[in-house]
Amino acid sequence: INWQAKIDASYYLTQRQTADQEDDPSMKTATVQQRGTLQVPVQVQVPGSLLRWTFMTKEYNIKFGLFLKEKSGKLKELVAVESVDCQVIPEENEFLCEKAGTCEYWNFVF
Repeated sequence: INWQAKIDASYYLTQRQTADQEDDPSMKTATVQQRGTLQVPVQVQVPGSLLRWTFMTKEYNIKFGLFLKEKSGKLKELVAVESVDCQVIPEENEFLCEKAGTCEYWNFVF
């Protein structure tokens, strides 16, 4: 694909495909107000665990980051906070967590 290439319509995401993701029972719905945050803690029992996430927004971009809560209570950044455009195609990624403890997914709306 180059900048001027015509993309075949078979590659387009249909409205039904996005609706299917909303019906997925493993996905939760949350409302994050403007300038708000949503923190989702996950207990990592075994070092070397693979954390996976998938999320999308109905409108606007969202900032996302992953943190490990250290014994001191401080948060160590594991995945840098960055803006994600996921209104049409869900954001999917994973991280190999090398330490046991509480990891927190953070979503920020600005």
